[in-house]
Amino acid sequence: MNITRVERDGVEFFTINATGESGMSESGLARLCGVTHQAINKLLQNQLQPMPLKKLRFFS
Repeated sequence: MNITRVERDGVEFFTINATGESGMSESGLARLCGVTHQAINKLLQNQLQPMPLKKLRFFS
């Protein structure tokens, strides 16, 4: 799989050549959002955890 990496203004972008699917690095996203890399990492970790049952969300 060939991946093209481009850096602009300190932000890394990646594209899978075969499909055109694109993304960016966590640190690049943090820079664009004006937050720390740790803040982005924490947000992603929270999104990867399963959601509690609707009845239990009040307690989480």
